[in-house]
Amino acid sequence: MWKDYQGAFWVWVAVVVAILGLRGAGALQPIELAVYDRLLGLRERPASVSNRVALIEISEQDIQSLGHWPLSDLEVMTLIESLLDAGAESVGLDLYRDLPVPPGEERFERHLEEEPRSVFVFKHGDPGSGGIPGRATLEGSGRLGFSDLLLDPDGRVRRGLLFLDRDDGGSDYAFSLQLALAELARQGIHPQPDPVHEEWLRLGTTSIPYFEANDGGYTKVDDQGYQVLHDYHQSSGDFEAIAFSDALGRKLLPGSLSDRIVLVGASAESLNDFAMLPDGIKRGGSKEQVVTGVWVHASFLDQILRYGFGESRPLRFATESVEILTVLGLALLGCVFAIWVGGFTSSSTLLLAGGLVVGVVVCAGSGYVFLSDDLWIPVVAPTLAGLAAAVAHTAWLAGQSRAQRAELMRVFSQVQSPRVANELWRRREEYLVGGRLEPEAATVTVLFLDMKGYTANAERMQPAVLMNWINEFMDPMAQLIEEHGGYPDDYFGDGIKADFGVPVLSRTDEEIAETAKAAVRCANAMVAELARINSRYREAGLPTVALRIGIHTGRVVVGLLGSRNKGKYTVVGDAVVTAQRLESTDQVRHDFDEQPCRVLLSEETYALVARRDQDSGGLDPENIPESFTSMGDVSLKGKTNEVRVYRMNPAGH
Repeated sequence: MWKDYQGAFWVWVAVVVAILGLRGAGALQPIELAVYDRLLGLRERPASVSNRVALIEISEQDIQSLGHWPLSDLEVMTLIESLLDAGAESVGLDLYRDLPVPPGEERFERHLEEEPRSVFVFKHGDPGSGGIPGRATLEGSGRLGFSDLLLDPDGRVRRGLLFLDRDDGGSDYAFSLQLALAELARQGIHPQPDPVHEEWLRLGTTSIPYFEANDGGYTKVDDQGYQVLHDYHQSSGDFEAIAFSDALGRKLLPGSLSDRIVLVGASAESLNDFAMLPDGIKRGGSKEQVVTGVWVHASFLDQILRYGFGESRPLRFATESVEILTVLGLALLGCVFAIWVGGFTSSSTLLLAGGLVVGVVVCAGSGYVFLSDDLWIPVVAPTLAGLAAAVAHTAWLAGQSRAQRAELMRVFSQVQSPRVANELWRRREEYLVGGRLEPEAATVTVLFLDMKGYTANAERMQPAVLMNWINEFMDPMAQLIEEHGGYPDDYFGDGIKADFGVPVLSRTDEEIAETAKAAVRCANAMVAELARINSRYREAGLPTVALRIGIHTGRVVVGLLGSRNKGKYTVVGDAVVTAQRLESTDQVRHDFDEQPCRVLLSEETYALVARRDQDSGGLDPENIPESFTSMGDVSLKGKTNEVRVYRMNPAGH
């Protein structure tokens, strides 16, 4: 298990370094922004249109009806006066008017000087370009604002500009900001510095932090000027639409635009004043994400007004340290989950897949909850960290498992019993610590059996006949051992060593007694099987055999015996010697002609098998039905002390 945690640590380190590296290089920015767009689009939005902002979008059909473009100064003045007469608080023209367009130039100039409620645009331009200036009459009037839009690398508009620095050290105001400040001033709200961060703009009770290059899911993006993220709060409700022809023809009813700020712009394809909304943001519930530039200005204007009136607040961002901690934490969680799953198996793979899906849903849901509270915590990097860590560590565990299995199969190749193989695999960690299974003391019942008469008959048989003769005996005997829960430990040509109580070791007295009973049941079954084997031998004209069995229960050492490259699972100890000596002893007389099978038990085994029932005084009905005969104390070869021996009598004796 420690190796799993050690491996998890290095997987965690590798994943964290990789994810933070990708994040720092900006590789995750497109995905972060795409997820942000979707989550932003899910936020609750108003169902009704804005009650502060109205729009006039001049279409291609309007231009065709008008018969010319651009609008003359007289038409622009007429349009503005019509809107103001209908009760508009102010009018913003997202139409460049840097040059006079006759007729009406002089009247338009006087209008500009005398009417403070109209705001016009100019284009600040990119570095190296001159942009498009505003009307000279309006310079320094506070009624000119730049209309430049910020585009992300994917062409979407997610950020808006409040201010841009000029080369002379001054600052230009955004078109939307000029309109908003004029409206807020009418309500007694004026821009102030934030009391803590003096460089931040404060409108009413709302401070507006400026966007920085690595905020949210962005990485090293251009953060020149005073930038703020668009919240697109009004996108589903949209803005009241006013027909251009009604406004130009002075058909608007007095008071119909009361308390409204009206923005005028173009939606004609020939003028190409369009912008792309982020994925998930839909204008007015439509599926179209391409909007007019004036609509973007209107949305930003509505956003600034809401800040000034305290109706909403700017989006906040998690600090760099919090973002890194989320990556570290999710990667760690992924590794822990992989350890719990345990590798690629038929069941764990499904569990892993389900867990990853749940993880993605939880991360996305958490991102939505935070964003609904105006906090942007990027979820892609930590989610990828968790997924990558879970998959990588699961793959590592699977690789380790394959390597361990391959290593242990060297040992398994010498082991015939699947039960032993499974037990060794269960204890693989113990084995792989030192390359050898740690030995363990246990109480085991050992059974030895031997073909009496093997040597004399083997000398007279051809090799092929001899091998078939032996296998005809060995195969059913080995099967009986396994059927009774024993492990065929070794073969000696004419005999078998079998262990009962391995590889799943017996721990309690009841378990030890049960393994002893299983060994004696097996011996009883061997007696019956020997009769069938000899019957087949006689039919085939082969010599019949007698069978000697010795059974002893005692303490042994269980483990792998042999070299690292050639080992076998076995038991060793004095108990093994005692069982073998019981099988081979000549100190217990037996008529093999009358009864071709002799089964001898040590006193230790007999005490477990023939345990007296405390109530009846008879044999425990759980035990085999045969009775036993005490053969007294017997001196076994190589044993210092005599051993009390019991013979199992065949049925009917």
